[in-house]
Amino acid sequence: NMGMLTVNIDSAIARWTNVSSAHFAGYSTDNDHLIFIKHGTGENNVTYSCVNEEWTKIYFPLDTMKWSAIFYDKKDKTFWVGLGNQLVHYTNNFRLIQSYTAEGISFGDAIQDILPDEQKGNIWLRFTHSFSWLNLKTGKITELSEKDGFIKRPIYGSLIMDRSLYIWGMHGGIDRVYLDKVMEN
Repeated sequence: NMGMLTVNIDSAIARWTNVSSAHFAGYSTDNDHLIFIKHGTGENNVTYSCVNEEWTKIYFPLDTMKWSAIFYDKKDKTFWVGLGNQLVHYTNNFRLIQSYTAEGISFGDAIQDILPDEQKGNIWLRFTHSFSWLNLKTGKITELSEKDGFIKRPIYGSLIMDRSLYIWGMHGGIDRVYLDKVMEN
């Protein structure tokens, strides 16, 4: 394992780092100074911290959790963590704020990505074949459906931009969901 390439978005300079793992199954970052590496088993994960441009392995509470996705909210300095099909909100010191599960929705897999919708204040959750969103005001999780213009299929990636959720599938094609038009059931 040769490590990981990190890119400074301010200078566009890329550097190889010593951040590595023999059983690499995924990663996440706080987009500042932490990189979280998920092992294939989901146990004994690894966290690296960048201090003085050097990456050092540290202990972090996420190291012992079987997380599937992480989003760090810089505005309120909290962590959103996907633990299977459950979404858990933690303080910066990993005190539980709230745990969310969807009543009556069977996702069939773990949360793959956590995306903030800063305009409406919702949190979007990407699964392998579906999307849902958490309304932070009501605490309700709603699944994106065909009436919203979304057809379930294998999903490769997604992003929120221009008040839209862009979803691209494993076998090509991009869907655009206008966030202002999506309604709760």
